[in-house]
Amino acid sequence: MSHPNKENCKVANSLILAPYNLQREAYIIKNEFVYLLNRLDSPTSGVVLLTTHTSVARKVREAFRYGRVKKIYQALVKGHVPQSTLWKDALRTVKNEKQQLRSRCQHGGMDTQTEVHVERYGQLKEHAYTQLMLCPRTGRTHQLRVQCASRKFPILGDKTYGDFAFNRSLHLKRLYLHAYFIAFDIDLIHFEAKADCPWSDDVQTILTG
Repeated sequence: MSHPNKENCKVANSLILAPYNLQREAYIIKNEFVYLLNRLDSPTSGVVLLTTHTSVARKVREAFRYGRVKKIYQALVKGHVPQSTLWKDALRTVKNEKQQLRSRCQHGGMDTQTEVHVERYGQLKEHAYTQLMLCPRTGRTHQLRVQCASRKFPILGDKTYGDFAFNRSLHLKRLYLHAYFIAFDIDLIHFEAKADCPWSDDVQTILTG
């Protein structure tokens, strides 16, 4: 988890084992704040940004708010995505009966946009898959997972929006979505960070192994 969901609570599977201040969006370590600047769904791997500087946190969060941050994700999806394009949807997020956040494409939802670039095609048994580079222009809850699933291209290993029978048949143990790259400029300084994809070297072996 990027952070605990309860005030001043430690959670064993959170990013940092420390109390978290929900209002400041920061961990508390030795009476100092460590600000969390972006979040990932708990099954998603990749780049997470933190800072101990209040002024940096304010400026980076402002860059996120106004869409001045470039983000690149890598994903493996079931099916043959026909071409690189721009996906536009209206996304609405609600809580289900278990108080879990769930999103879906729905008329009247929030504008949601993602640039989609096809990187390669492959075959899993009798099924095609596509490796995608996804560049979200907006930051909605479960945006990439919902946009893929709504077009019948579910991300492999997705236990919420995916093809559950297909995932079980391949014994997939993880979500094949990775936050690969992030970049922005503040105060005339360019910052970027990337994390190599954990399954990019030999996709076929990992998926069938």
